[in-house]
Amino acid sequence: MSYLAKAQDAPSPNLRYPSNAKITAAELLTFLPQCLRSADVIYRFVSNGATRGAICKIIATNRDPNDRSLKWNADSCGRTMCMTMQKAGFEKWSMQRHDEWHIANIADWDEGDIGVRGFKTPKEYNKKGSSGSILFRDLAKGVQKFPSDSDALDLTRMIDYACKHERVKWNYPEEYDALLMKIGGPKQVTEDHLDRALFNRWDKKVHTEARSRTMTLARARAPDRSSLTSDAASSFPTTGPKADADDDSPSGRKRKLLPAQIQRQNYVRDNPQARQSDEQDLAGSILRDRSPSHPDFEEYIRGKPIFNPPEQSDEVPTDDALKMKFEHPRDSIFQDVYDTYAFAVPWESPPYRPLYRIKGPAKNDVGWWAENIRWAAEQYEMFAITGWNETMEHMKEIEKHRFEQPWVSDEWLEDYEKRRADAKKKQGEMEKK
Repeated sequence: MSYLAKAQDAPSPNLRYPSNAKITAAELLTFLPQCLRSADVIYRFVSNGATRGAICKIIATNRDPNDRSLKWNADSCGRTMCMTMQKAGFEKWSMQRHDEWHIANIADWDEGDIGVRGFKTPKEYNKKGSSGSILFRDLAKGVQKFPSDSDALDLTRMIDYACKHERVKWNYPEEYDALLMKIGGPKQVTEDHLDRALFNRWDKKVHTEARSRTMTLARARAPDRSSLTSDAASSFPTTGPKADADDDSPSGRKRKLLPAQIQRQNYVRDNPQARQSDEQDLAGSILRDRSPSHPDFEEYIRGKPIFNPPEQSDEVPTDDALKMKFEHPRDSIFQDVYDTYAFAVPWESPPYRPLYRIKGPAKNDVGWWAENIRWAAEQYEMFAITGWNETMEHMKEIEKHRFEQPWVSDEWLEDYEKRRADAKKKQGEMEKK
């Protein structure tokens, strides 16, 4: 919509809620995103099936990302809600524990009510009254996308009208009823407007993206291997890795493999896209370019593990800090914060999970994130190193160590050999034809 204003701070959380208004969750989060500082709004949302992921997805989609008052992601959004509820007297409240309070009200709870009558602002909770008013058209400031379809009800129409008729100044919330009558009165609330249906729609978007990005987004955020030092690059073998492992080393075993590593330097130089791919794609691309019967498949010997602590190590977060960050398991497809795939990719803001506590990846996952976790697990098992975490600085450092050794997991080797065998079989079938 061309008349949307430039990004501004979101409206005050202390604007009074109009008594007769029925406002969808998407409208509240789009036009009044600081509604998350009202315990009544949060109580309504969570009682009706809201997840932190869906809430933040709506804000991120509809609000301008440059809005200075909304530097929120899923974890900071969750902390805001927890703080709001606890300040309102819900001691030790969390989304996961919400039913401990809601159980007393559930029999009389009406999920069909999306009204905001009686909702208190932070000031009203502290018995300090509420803030004044704001022009309806100014509620569009900082909005990059208006709610549409069943996400939109009356408030969207009213703000749209006010933006298109700027000569007349309509004040929110005082003139809510008058403006609503001006545009033809309230729309009929349908089941699709209700919180549960609305959050379910947004949850599907969140989960669909998370599933599809488990590997693809990880590749996109993979450390740029061109950032490795020249020493690291020159130390990468152009022939087979040397058999320097001790015979009694648990990892010193021979595997037929690794044209991917043997020829990695030439491939990355000649194929820019490989710089952004993970090991699985790199190996797969080489495999597709070569005959499966090529003679130079060397013997790969994984050397004895090397003591490699991180150059810098952050303080290990407490369990309470992580619980606050990852409070509600419904935010993720998975239920355990220490699951490899709990959030599709390494987390981008503190507190960071220590890698040694993250549970092992799926056997068929041989991407850079999975391989880094396996490498860190070996460091913990062999040397009790606990300092590696999921920061991108540590991801780059781990990759540097892995490619200098070189190091790949048993899972990587088995996956490569399987794909090589499949390619050889396919080539044989094609030759028969």
